[in-house]
Amino acid sequence: LNETQFPQQFVRQMWARDATSGRFARRVPLATTPMLQYESRTFDPTSQAVTVTLTAADAAGLTWAMLKEANIVLYHSWTSTTSQIASYDASTRVLTVAGPVSDAVFDGSASGNRYRLLNVIRHHQSHAAEGATAAGGGNGLVVSVAPRFAEMPAGTFVYSPSSRKIVYRASAGEEVNSTRRRDPPAAPAMLHMLVPALGTIVNVGGFSEAFYNVTFENITFAHTDSYLEEQCISDGCSGQSGVALQEEAAVQVTKSVGVTFLQCVIAHVGGYALYVRGDTNQVSFHQGHIVDMGAGGVRVGEPSSGTARLNTMATAASVHDSIVSDGGHIVEAGVGIFVLQAASVSVTHNRIHDLYYTGVSTGWTWGYLPTLNMNLLVAKNEIYNIGRGLLSDMGCIYNLGMSPGTLFDHNVCHDVQSYGYGGWGLYSDEGSSHITWANNVVYRTKAAPYHQHYGLYVTVVNNVFAFPQVFEGAPSGPNWDFCGVRSSPASSGYESITSFAFSRNIVLLRNASANLFFRTTEVAFANTSFDFNLYWSYATTPSSLWFPTWVGPTSFTQWQALGHDVHGVVADPQLTSPPDSLDFSHFSSTSPIWALGIQPISIADVGPRP
Repeated sequence: LNETQFPQQFVRQMWARDATSGRFARRVPLATTPMLQYESRTFDPTSQAVTVTLTAADAAGLTWAMLKEANIVLYHSWTSTTSQIASYDASTRVLTVAGPVSDAVFDGSASGNRYRLLNVIRHHQSHAAEGATAAGGGNGLVVSVAPRFAEMPAGTFVYSPSSRKIVYRASAGEEVNSTRRRDPPAAPAMLHMLVPALGTIVNVGGFSEAFYNVTFENITFAHTDSYLEEQCISDGCSGQSGVALQEEAAVQVTKSVGVTFLQCVIAHVGGYALYVRGDTNQVSFHQGHIVDMGAGGVRVGEPSSGTARLNTMATAASVHDSIVSDGGHIVEAGVGIFVLQAASVSVTHNRIHDLYYTGVSTGWTWGYLPTLNMNLLVAKNEIYNIGRGLLSDMGCIYNLGMSPGTLFDHNVCHDVQSYGYGGWGLYSDEGSSHITWANNVVYRTKAAPYHQHYGLYVTVVNNVFAFPQVFEGAPSGPNWDFCGVRSSPASSGYESITSFAFSRNIVLLRNASANLFFRTTEVAFANTSFDFNLYWSYATTPSSLWFPTWVGPTSFTQWQALGHDVHGVVADPQLTSPPDSLDFSHFSSTSPIWALGIQPISIADVGPRP
């Protein structure tokens, strides 16, 4: 593509047409280096300015000319930032990031000093160099990241905003040069690419008065750009859960009531797929499919903290019987279903998977500030393959702040792999209060299947929390909380105030190095109540299990003597199938769960219904 005029300042994605189906379904990413680690970093908390010093190996052959139109992706704890580059000094190997990097939490074990370089190119006079050139006259563009990075990966492209050229490196079997002589002669194959020009395809109510009772049925909305430069590149496009993407989503609903998307597909998008804004009521996405997202799937409500006015709230929205998958291609912290300032929202019977961050996120008020979030229902969703070893501090389901009447019920969460700490299952973050976690099945999480940072009046009842583990061969930083249940309040201030009631749960371990509990302070479990729970490890003896008190770990008998979990047991739950079958719904008739009042959790109708 040569001298093509694109409306956006920077092209970050294309899609290639499939020869069989004719659909533009294969995402073609911007060329990137492998994941790298910088030598050192400076961060000014006042200006939020960042510099990084590259290693000698990574800097070999790298020049400022190659980086002028490049981006740097820096990894933090629960997000990554994408920024332009202000300068690079090859003599000192110091790269200066353009603009502030907001929300930058450089926890060493979670960030891992990791970064990537996007779109590293050099202008080259020749038309045949290293296998990637621009068509037509003038300067070609060639990836030249340095000898260490070899060549531009096949199936990727680079873009020069200054020359407005796109250069694509073909994959094996793709014919790009239509003038190439063939023997025997044959019609040349053409390579068809789609570069989206729109950030939003449909905006219901965005440009007029409110809409009422509108239904979209059996429609596919596809191909949008991320427009990072126009929205957020100036401060790194940071922010938890991709919240910085304020302006563009493939489909948006504003100032409207009774808008339904039935059996619709939203695919191949640059940011979020569907944005239900804060002045809406009764917007629903049912029996649909959202796939291939630059950030996340569905976003409901506005990122306002505290008590928003009712006319800025999203109310009675619903996402049911749908599939949300394959996100975070541009903004890696995108969430599957992201509910911010909203009330009476239901998220049920969905399958959410293959994300770099959280599956379902609810709430947007830190600490114990009053909020209008309330009566949310997140039930019968299957959420899996979350984190994928890239970001940290996440969960299958995450709640932030007070949310009276909110219920998380009958969800199945499995296979959560963070990079560093915080590959949790169910996550009650700062100020989570007046919420209930009931009848959920959580297994194979890197860290604790249940984690509470701090909150009040949280009920955790009749759940299965099984098998925290680090996946063999997965990219991973240190893991601080290889355990079943974690409580992590601060040591002082309002963040030290926390409580939850934990009853009739099953906590299972199968790694000898895993613990039942993890705490950040001596009093992390001081205001919690435990009763009628079952604990068991398939890898160690009951006597090796410890339980938390303010004076230190104790045995289960000692813990009960102090008044904790006086009706609980350390006992084999007597599953009817081997533990590795991961069937936590069926127990023998002699299982101790019956005496404890623990009810088996049926997961037969979890996920989308036929």
